[in-house]
Amino acid sequence: MHFLLYPIFQISDIVLNLIYYVVLIDLILNWLMNFNIVDRGNEIAIKVVRLTNSILYPIYSRIRRVLRPINGLDFSPLVLILAISFAKNLLFSLYKML
Repeated sequence: MHFLLYPIFQISDIVLNLIYYVVLIDLILNWLMNFNIVDRGNEIAIKVVRLTNSILYPIYSRIRRVLRPINGLDFSPLVLILAISFAKNLLFSLYKML
């Protein structure tokens, strides 16, 4: 039974890592664009932002329903990173129990 669950744990870990890195890319690129380090007219940056928004918007919108932006600060990326960290720790502990 253990060998059947191993691929599920691996795929879950890979998906969580991918979402984590997409969140980081989104955060860094948005900061760079807001501080005018990266031009808002840069086509590559616009495509990357559109891609990350298309991936993360459904997740962020669910978090924003519960936690509204406070004074213009959006905490949904932080909540998502914490949730990913919690999920990875939970998966690791479940895997160790098997």
